[in-house]
Amino acid sequence: MSAVPEEARVVELVGADGLRLRLLDIGATWWSLQVPVPGEAPPREVLLGGATPEKHLNNRAYLGATVGRVANRIAGATITRNGNTWPLQAQPGSPHQLHGGPDGYERRRSLLREQRADRACWAL
Repeated sequence: MSAVPEEARVVELVGADGLRLRLLDIGATWWSLQVPVPGEAPPREVLLGGATPEKHLNNRAYLGATVGRVANRIAGATITRNGNTWPLQAQPGSPHQLHGGPDGYERRRSLLREQRADRACWAL
């Protein structure tokens, strides 16, 4: 994975029931989802991830990532179609390309097009 570009911006959505979702604009990444549990306080965090946006985005496991056009690996980092073969950039330490490569969607800054109480709409 490539380095995280500059500081991430956080978008927070909060439901009437106390459900709290925090998203990062880099990769439209799910950073935190806190769920209220009857009889418990504070709400329970249900996502794996880093304590800060920067730590979360530096994970190597694609936690919460919007992986985009390729949500798996491309074996051998090549595509063959109709007799034509195109080489792709393999992940460091792997013969395969994962989730769109080292500069996949999970590392691109997304533009927040719309935010309402119950949704956020992103674009690249």
